[in-house]
Amino acid sequence: MRAKITDLGPNRCKLTEHDDDKYHVTTYWAPNEGGYVRDVSLQPGTLGRQVCYGLTYLGDTLTWVPGHERLVDLIRRERRREKRQERGDFNMVTR
Repeated sequence: MRAKITDLGPNRCKLTEHDDDKYHVTTYWAPNEGGYVRDVSLQPGTLGRQVCYGLTYLGDTLTWVPGHERLVDLIRRERRREKRQERGDFNMVTR
């Protein structure tokens, strides 16, 4: 499955995943002043579900600090973590 992460502004980004017969878009955002990262894809018009490390919904909540990095960079890093976990590469550096 191919993925593209698009920067939608300082505190929003979109992950688009697709292959020949499947297409999925996830939109992530965090408050301008920083805080918990949320997925608003499944619940438009709400704050959305809190996202955890590895872009899962179980575990430690993913937090964005605006002066540290862009949200899109954080999501790219967590996407790589997610793929390593799927492959079973558990010798990765955490957080």
